[in-house]
Amino acid sequence: MKIKKLFYGLIALALFMIMGCNIQGGTTTVSIDSIDAEEVLTLDSDADFFQYDGVIYKANIDWVEELSLTKDVQISK
Repeated sequence: MKIKKLFYGLIALALFMIMGCNIQGGTTTVSIDSIDAEEVLTLDSDADFFQYDGVIYKANIDWVEELSLTKDVQISK
C-alpha cells in the first residue's frame, strides 16, 4: 500500500515538473549567422553592445572586465 502511494506520488511530481518546465511566456527564434542590432534589442532591451563591420559584439562582460591589460605586441591595426 505504501509503495503504491509512493509510486503515484512520484508520478504526480514528475508530471508537475514536466508541465512546469514547458510553460513559457513565448519563444524567440534567432539565426546566429545574421543577427542584427534590432534583433539584439528585441532579445534584451537593455543590451550593451557595439557593431563593427557588420558584426555585433557584446560589451560589459564581467569576466572580461576583470582581466588586466598589458602593453605588448600590437596584433592588428
